Amino acid sequence: TREVFYFAPVSERAVELDPGYAAAHAALAIVKIEQIRWRIVAPAEWPPLLDSALGSAKRALELAPGDPFGFQALHHVQWLNGQVEQSIALAERAYALNPNDPQLKADLGFRYGMRADWARAAPLLQQAYAEDPQLSSIYRSMLMLEHYTAGRYEQAFAEARKIDLADFSYTHVLLAISYAKLGLRDQASASVRRALALEPRLAERVQADLLGRNIHPELVPAILDGLETGGLQIPGRR
Repeated sequence: TREVFYFAPVSERAVELDPGYAAAHAALAIVKIEQIRWRIVAPAEWPPLLDSALGSAKRALELAPGDPFGFQALHHVQWLNGQVEQSIALAERAYALNPNDPQLKADLGFRYGMRADWARAAPLLQQAYAEDPQLSSIYRSMLMLEHYTAGRYEQAFAEARKIDLADFSYTHVLLAISYAKLGLRDQASASVRRALALEPRLAERVQADLLGRNIHPELVPAILDGLETGGLQIPGRR
């Protein structure tokens, strides 16, 4: 999250200095979106920020219609706008324009993972990490969920441990549900407590938050069941 605050004024200044710089508009769109994705800003601020990000992404593509970065930016915006199919199509377009970019490959794989399309997600993510092991570990959450939903809990746990975002509540959520399925309830409870320390209202918000991130509805109960096994009492369930 610190990086988002750092790059926001840099991107804004770049646009001011050179309004015709397409990549700066695309970067600014992504910076705005990241503030929502990582829940840096309050929900009341999301609609105007989304509108602003949409304008920045569209401007990037107006200036450089064939730039994959512009399509990448617009794909992120439209995902959070709830335009899931359009977002995936944009991610496909970005990747088609530059199939040698591991970041674009990982972005596309991550989106397919969010929709539980593992046949497409897993190969893209595995290839992306093979090409660039330094990619953000957030993408490993989809590899983790692929193993988890297939009942491969040891492999799911191994992927969850590779996510090095200690300040992100879902890092601990994924660890908690892995521990729970392995029968390690004390460790699962400890991970739930760490998630709650970062997001005190996790229990009441987690279901809506997962759906708001456009994760496939079939994945949500599996995640919630694991959290409950770890001791999280989720209102309205059972």
